[in-house]
Amino acid sequence: MKQFFVIFTVITTIMAANAQNNSAIDWVSDIEFVKNELPAKHKNLNFKVPKELFESDLNSLSQQLGKLSDLEIAVRLQQIIAKMGDSHTVLDYRPFIDVNYLLPLKLYWFKDGIYIFQTSKDYENILGKKIISLNGFSIQTIIDSLSTLITIDNQALVKNQVPGLIPLAQLHNHFGFANGNNFTFEIASSLGEKEFINIPAGPVNNNDLVAFQADSLAPCWRNQRSFFSEQYFDQFKTYYIQYNTCWSKEIENQYGNREKAANLPSFMEFEEKVFSTLKNQYVKKFVFDMRFNSGGNSEQGTNFVNKLNKLKHKNKNMQIYVIIGRKTFSSAIINTMDFKQNTNAILLGEETGGKPNHFGEIKSIKLPSSGLELYYSTKYFSFTIENTNTITPDTYLEPTFFDYKSGIDPVFDWIIKQ
Repeated sequence: MKQFFVIFTVITTIMAANAQNNSAIDWVSDIEFVKNELPAKHKNLNFKVPKELFESDLNSLSQQLGKLSDLEIAVRLQQIIAKMGDSHTVLDYRPFIDVNYLLPLKLYWFKDGIYIFQTSKDYENILGKKIISLNGFSIQTIIDSLSTLITIDNQALVKNQVPGLIPLAQLHNHFGFANGNNFTFEIASSLGEKEFINIPAGPVNNNDLVAFQADSLAPCWRNQRSFFSEQYFDQFKTYYIQYNTCWSKEIENQYGNREKAANLPSFMEFEEKVFSTLKNQYVKKFVFDMRFNSGGNSEQGTNFVNKLNKLKHKNKNMQIYVIIGRKTFSSAIINTMDFKQNTNAILLGEETGGKPNHFGEIKSIKLPSSGLELYYSTKYFSFTIENTNTITPDTYLEPTFFDYKSGIDPVFDWIIKQ
């Protein structure tokens, strides 16, 4: 399943709420277009929210256009779409991005809070510290407001997306957490020592960014940017596969650009190596890690599981473990269900961002005046009779910041101890 999952990373500068909109964009026609075309093209847009409420929200927005900036209109339009309940259906308003008004922060939400992973050299001393508040507003208050921009299938999805929204200075102005360029963060060290620091928004130069340096990195963090990787731990008789994307040279050749495919790794070759290792090494524990996999095309993963299941019948002593998490989404959900339904796999980690039954097969249309891209689902995938909004692991294991800093993967450690 070709998957598009927009993570909003930047927002354009907003105008004051009482400013007149002198935009050349005909937002009335764009809103009418959304009202008519999205229900017609989506597989089942009103499965959660009645058509009347959807249209009422759009009509209300149309009546306020004269007081809103283009950004505010786009944000409110996305909030209306997010309420419909399909996390694959998204308005992409990135053409309004103002890259000169960003906070130089990269964050990650651990079990014990949201921590600063990356920032500019001027603020290097805040790396590895936890955010407590912004301009006197608690981090939870900020999370609650930013969450209205996404479809909240579950809290795992919130944990995955909100840290990417916090650095967007315009959003804090929009929700009333900041005024102008005043961004005073309250942060805390690992010892609980608190301090306040003002970080002005501006352009972010990637060459000026510095990252938190952990004492060591667990295998899952070392290879999270690769498509897929494998490592055999002889001392534990454990074979660890990290599957970070449901994509490859073969899929790109079939569905995408052949020139681009030439530079991508081959899953066919990778699969051959994996099964060669399974044939020639004694594997007591087989680990398939999809905690960072947000989707792509499920076909190659499904075929892999089927082959592995046949091999499992020959090696009945091998236990399969599947690691899932907040980023596990779309096609990776399908592959998780493949393991769950066709093998004796034990699921470990965090709850998934994606749902076992979900919309997908994304297509897009452009709004006629603004040209914004609107992505929508054309199919519904059903894998279970249970009406659940996430896949819950058999054993829940979420890393703390101390785990990350110390090179500990609580999931892998749990497996080794079994």
